[in-house]
Amino acid sequence: MAADAAQLRELAVKISVAYLRANPVTADKVGNMVRDTYEALSACAAPRTEPVPLAVPPARQGKRTARA
Repeated sequence: MAADAAQLRELAVKISVAYLRANPVTADKVGNMVRDTYEALSACAAPRTEPVPLAVPPARQGKRTARA
């Protein structure tokens, strides 16, 4: 697990550096950007849980009649 975290941190830094090269950002925002990038990556790498089944609407009641 520690290796995964280290890899995510490294990837977050690489993504942030690439973004900073193309888009000038003030120095006070760099740390937050790296942290936000890391959090987004770790959310994507989180293990999947079972999907929640979709609610099925109740069937319509009453007789169906053919219209002419």
